[in-house]
Amino acid sequence: MNAPSLAMLRVVERLQREAEAHANDPRRREERFDVKLSATAVSCDEHGTPNGRPVEGAVVNLSTNGLALLLTRQIPSSHLAVTITSVSGDTFVVVLKVTRSQPVGPYISVGGPLVRRIADA
Repeated sequence: MNAPSLAMLRVVERLQREAEAHANDPRRREERFDVKLSATAVSCDEHGTPNGRPVEGAVVNLSTNGLALLLTRQIPSSHLAVTITSVSGDTFVVVLKVTRSQPVGPYISVGGPLVRRIADA
């Protein structure tokens, strides 16, 4: 898995700054933590069985039950299997139910609740 490009990391930082304005929104049930972690997402079913080509990206923020990521291209799917690489190089895979997908410059911002953790990769 490649590290996010410098251009992508700049967009991640911008999204994190913009999200700070909504940090105290009463609709948010959990605290979100800003991160800059490498990720790969692939279209999958609700159980996490992949059915598409992987797309490189970066995790923007995460909470106990959800995450937001920035992808290099759109993935037309209601669920994504997301492989996240920690700073120490450990990887794990989660299934994300896509509730938000929108362009941000040349990237696609995607977010939603975590359906399940599949495994450590």
